[in-house]
Amino acid sequence: MYAANKQVNPNIICTSHSIFANAIYAQPDNAFTFVVCNDAYDFLTKGLQLQFGGVTKEVTDQNNWEELANSIDICHGFKFSSYVKSYFSINGIEDYKSFIKLWFDYPDQYHRWLLSRYYKLSNDESDFIYKMLERVTILTGNDFIEQIALYLSEIESEMQERLYCLKEARRRNVVIKDAVQSTLTSRLSNIAEKYNYTSAIKYFAGICQKEKELAVAWLGKGVISIEQIKTFLPDLYYYMSEPLGISYNVPDWVAPYMKAYKDAKISNVYTQEVDNQIGDINKSDVAFDQWYQEFSTTRTLLQGRGDIEVFYWIDGLGVEWIPLIKQIIQEKANQNIFLNEVKIARALLPSTTNTNKVDLQKLIPESQKLLKAGDLDSFAHQPTNVWPTSIIKEIELVREVIEEILAKYNGKKIAIISDHGLTYLSQLCPGLGLVGGESDHHGRLAVKSAGTWTSDSSYIKLEDGKTICALRHHSLCNKVPKGQGIHGGCTPEEVLVPIFVISSYVADAEWSADILTLEISGANPTIDFKIKNAPSAHIPYIEYNGVKYALNQIGPDLFRSDAMIIDDNVHEVALVIGSITRIYKILVNAGAKEDDLFDF
Repeated sequence: MYAANKQVNPNIICTSHSIFANAIYAQPDNAFTFVVCNDAYDFLTKGLQLQFGGVTKEVTDQNNWEELANSIDICHGFKFSSYVKSYFSINGIEDYKSFIKLWFDYPDQYHRWLLSRYYKLSNDESDFIYKMLERVTILTGNDFIEQIALYLSEIESEMQERLYCLKEARRRNVVIKDAVQSTLTSRLSNIAEKYNYTSAIKYFAGICQKEKELAVAWLGKGVISIEQIKTFLPDLYYYMSEPLGISYNVPDWVAPYMKAYKDAKISNVYTQEVDNQIGDINKSDVAFDQWYQEFSTTRTLLQGRGDIEVFYWIDGLGVEWIPLIKQIIQEKANQNIFLNEVKIARALLPSTTNTNKVDLQKLIPESQKLLKAGDLDSFAHQPTNVWPTSIIKEIELVREVIEEILAKYNGKKIAIISDHGLTYLSQLCPGLGLVGGESDHHGRLAVKSAGTWTSDSSYIKLEDGKTICALRHHSLCNKVPKGQGIHGGCTPEEVLVPIFVISSYVADAEWSADILTLEISGANPTIDFKIKNAPSAHIPYIEYNGVKYALNQIGPDLFRSDAMIIDDNVHEVALVIGSITRIYKILVNAGAKEDDLFDF
């Protein structure tokens, strides 16, 4: 009676090896029909008769079906799509953005197999992600991202999805194989040759080293603009976007010189522009000393600053890095980390660590050690440096060291300082071959063991009479090894060093400004301002009729705009310094209008 009333499972699962071996001899009868299951897929589909919505077995996914069979619960019914959504705790995969996030969040074989099968089930072969999944042979690792990187289509929507996926991969520090990198850059170069560089640059995502190197090389050649690299090489963009990143109390020649220096450094070519400029400002020891003395030393500028609690010293950090470092600090505003001041100081001669570290140490008590962070100097002297790889690595190193300092920030006011800068242009010039002294720092300076040096326009003689420093990029003795950055001489990039003062409060609002020009005209389309306590961390500018115009310092607290395009109907101008914008009313006179004699 009991057996008659008992609910009997219609399916009997047999796992006996001996019965399985003899299954070929079995015949169905009136009581039983049977199916032989050779694997987990057969068991789920033939044995349990579960439906998977079109998901079928492939040669390489046996292990995935076995894991699926071990993990599913069919007591309350089964649907593959419902299982996947429950497994990942999602309502569905809405788009490629959702998919790529899950792909990186779940890097193991089984998870990615489920994701790929579910996505392909929900989309068709015209979908971008679907196409990429069809190309993938190995789900673990970076094969999927590598296929995306190599896919260069003319379909704009696909390329938007491609760039998004590669950007996410870059954010997660995905590294693709060298062979794939070479294939990608070869294809990009072919597109540039066949069409143009603009057609090729739109495919750049900054996903790999060789791609970045190619972009630097193109930028150096001038075939692409700095704006075209902003999306995939933002740090290089910020490094190059401003020549100096500071305009307050700086001689007019500094910014144009630093632009010429950076352009030559990126192109790895000693340009005529650099040669002309250094030949002008450093044509003699007198000319050099004239501008050199306009700057104070770091110790002079910071001595007695009781408000600065911690000093961080970065070996080899020159003024060329001000724009990038400003940007990195600006990114930390949500952490209450703000750049209050940027100053430019001069290193002592010769521009070496041994000379300047002693002076920097005097900023803190003798019992304390000057905190060192990062080391651009050691990187610059590596014999393995090769352009343009060294450009990319140096920029990465600067971000790394600034991030490191800011990560340690504990609310105290800090100052980031340096002992000297570096020049990468001396390695592009032959040495002068001077004899009679011992070469130091590959000839950026030389020392006589006996006697003194005679005067010469190629170097400056220091007070001891025994030490000379190169005035221009040609080193005094032998040629600087290829690829190396060097220091010890008198070029601005070696001698001028930055000072960054950082705190937990915004200092933008401490300045005041008065507009001195109440009316502008076509004959005189400029505006003068008197700005007191202008923050050194920001370059002031104005906005008029939707256009930005630079403000140039013309005297103590006095600034004048670049020439503006005048519009009779626009009577407001905005002064912008840092995060503060102030609006001023002005009168506009675009010029007298001629009477129309035929207008009755």
